[in-house]
Amino acid sequence: MSDMKRRSFLTGLAGIGAAGAVSSCAGSGLLSQKKDEIPKRVLGRTGVEVPILAFGGACMGHAFIGKEKAVPLIHEAIDLGVTYIDTARIYDDSEIYLGEVLPSRRDEVFLIEKVWAKTYQEAEKSFETSLRNLKVDTVDLLHVHNYGAQDVETVMGPGGSLEFVMKMKEQGKTRFIGITGHTGVDKFPAALETGVFDVLMVNLNFVDRHTYNFQDKVLPIARKHNMGIVAMKVLGGRKQDNFQGWNNYKTPGPGNMPPDLTQDAIRYCLSLEGVATAVVGMYTPDDLRKNVAWAKAFQPLNDAEMKRMEILGKNMAQTWGPHLGAV
Repeated sequence: MSDMKRRSFLTGLAGIGAAGAVSSCAGSGLLSQKKDEIPKRVLGRTGVEVPILAFGGACMGHAFIGKEKAVPLIHEAIDLGVTYIDTARIYDDSEIYLGEVLPSRRDEVFLIEKVWAKTYQEAEKSFETSLRNLKVDTVDLLHVHNYGAQDVETVMGPGGSLEFVMKMKEQGKTRFIGITGHTGVDKFPAALETGVFDVLMVNLNFVDRHTYNFQDKVLPIARKHNMGIVAMKVLGGRKQDNFQGWNNYKTPGPGNMPPDLTQDAIRYCLSLEGVATAVVGMYTPDDLRKNVAWAKAFQPLNDAEMKRMEILGKNMAQTWGPHLGAV
């Protein structure tokens, strides 16, 4: 696509986004918390109240923990108030497990799905498969998945996957649309400036701030557009030694993050302005219950604690390096 055509197309998208925007507060502050419940925040301009702890489906899916473990885990998460549930077509068995739960509990869940695709046709095929696996007709939020690793011209252009995602919102197959990314930080500002995306989900932790730095380069633009901001890779993601990929999900644990820093890592991302919720992968009931207890007890980091995390993060970043992919 020529630069002129691309600018024209994005200008049109920006107009659509501006027309659909809802004027509200940034959604970073805690709402009133009922006794013994997970605090909630407003997910930006969506206006939806979500728990500050979200259930990430990648871990259980890639680890193939089986329905006999996954189904009770998902039910308990919903029972405990972890009702923001994130999954994707590429998360192996994650959708299959959720499909055993959602038909009876759909109204209790804010359901997130993603399409990792270049073209409209690829995205359509992916989403149709996801809906069948999940045994639902609609989702609440549909993301353009891993945008930083995508061919921007194709995804954003006519016949690209963004066009499909927008069509699904128009048809009521999803209430909101979003964009996610682990790397490719410099691709995000232009995409967010179109104004079409309701939600942003990116890599946010105190270590990777010094490597990828979505925090300083992208979050201010998301806040300007009152987007809902969701933190992922809160615990650093899984180890990618020797490019083993998904195999590293088969070992339970907090990924790259040292266990003694796990709670502070969650507190860190939830202390960032505009962040509504943190997506955390969980394998076992113990993981779930521990994270829920931390969420209920959440207090933002104070200045001294934030400074400590800054120093720790700089040192740890030298060891982690660009572990999620090239900067």
